[in-house]
Amino acid sequence: PFRVVPYDNVLEPEPEDAPPEEVLRAPSLPIAFNGRLSTPGDVDRFAFLAKNSDRLLRFESFANRLGSPADLELRIVTADGTVLARNDDLEGLDSGLTW
Repeated sequence: PFRVVPYDNVLEPEPEDAPPEEVLRAPSLPIAFNGRLSTPGDVDRFAFLAKNSDRLLRFESFANRLGSPADLELRIVTADGTVLARNDDLEGLDSGLTW
């Protein structure tokens, strides 16, 4: 199964688990980030630019609801690694947060 959205898409950068400086930045929001988890503990990173004028940003994962057994956690992290927000299991095993 897959999910159709009216947004542009950013696909997971290769190689998987690329260091943060090699992560592809989304051209603009809203956008759909798409990754593939290939091994247990696999981490996919996506970058975006948030502006002070962006009031609320909503992030939501769709894995379990599409039949995947993955248990995802979402994190908003600064370029230096500071965790600004995180969520695990908002809707079943899928995560979501408003930041």
